[in-house]
Amino acid sequence: MPPKQKNDHLPFQKDGVQDYNKLFPDIMHNLLHDFPGIAYRCKMDAKWTMLFISQNCPQLTGYVPEELLYNSTLSFEDLIYDDDRSYVRNTINRAVKNDKGFQLIYRIKHKDGSIRWVWEQGRAIYYDEDNPLYLDGFIQDVTRNRELEDQLAESAHSLKKLNQMKDRFFTAIVRDLQDPVYSFISLSSFLQENLDKLSRDELLECVVQMSKSASGMDLILENLLNWAKANTGRIIMQKSRIDLKSLIDECSKDFDAQIQLKQLQIRNEVDEQYRINTDRQLFSTIIRNLISNAIKYSKSEQSIIISASLQDEFIIVVEDNGVGIPRTELKTLFDMDRNYRTHGTLNEAGTGIGLLLVKELMNAIKG
Repeated sequence: MPPKQKNDHLPFQKDGVQDYNKLFPDIMHNLLHDFPGIAYRCKMDAKWTMLFISQNCPQLTGYVPEELLYNSTLSFEDLIYDDDRSYVRNTINRAVKNDKGFQLIYRIKHKDGSIRWVWEQGRAIYYDEDNPLYLDGFIQDVTRNRELEDQLAESAHSLKKLNQMKDRFFTAIVRDLQDPVYSFISLSSFLQENLDKLSRDELLECVVQMSKSASGMDLILENLLNWAKANTGRIIMQKSRIDLKSLIDECSKDFDAQIQLKQLQIRNEVDEQYRINTDRQLFSTIIRNLISNAIKYSKSEQSIIISASLQDEFIIVVEDNGVGIPRTELKTLFDMDRNYRTHGTLNEAGTGIGLLLVKELMNAIKG
């Protein structure tokens, strides 16, 4: 068998290791060519004057190396986002003072006008123990990573807020249900035990009270269902042409017991000509909540006026002369975590859930 030929064109040492000094330029060229960012050497001065920048500079900054070297067109300091310059300088100075490497994330201004997030790692080269001469390091574009982190943080925040809203909502629902449920149970037990002893008027009064309790439970459960649909994207619009005045009359009848109890007057002043094209069930829920809210906070023998007008927008107004809401609370009226709560004029529970749902449903029907 003929002897193997020696590969004379590769600089092998006897132990089979290539000569590092001869291969180093090729190795560095290949590494920097494929590196997703730039390698640099710069001065420790006010402008971070660049002495060397690898060839991927245009991908990172939009500028070719010649525009940044020796601050020919602009300096690297000019590229750093204004609000981040102090942070960058302080972080690097602190590391250099302690003879340590540094890592930091900050923003730069790309030539196309966009803002890019970059990650930088580097270390100072010292002339002597106390005199840093250069900085050597790497800078990489991490904009996409930062965007994903921000999206993840936003999603986590939204999920946390949604869970908090859910907990508060169900707590409020339970609290709202207690009064009508207990009232219904008490009245039904009372009727069962005293049916033969009650007069017709007394029976009628009990039935009115039970009707009031049942209507309250029905609206609360309807709100619960619609809120769940709104927050899970399961609301399906079924639009139809609706006679607005007739719809308001129908919704008002659901509260006859409460209206009689407080001796209120519902004045439906909506013009008979008005027709709207929307989802009947969702819009009915909106109107019922507004009427319920007006009844709850109205004093006895007052009027609730419902009107509509067509200007730049179609506006429906449910007007009452109730206890009102302090101006300081109006900004947080639709916040789930608002602390302001008030009872109705007959001590009815008030959690603000109805108005919150009205806002959700108005958004759903594009109102």
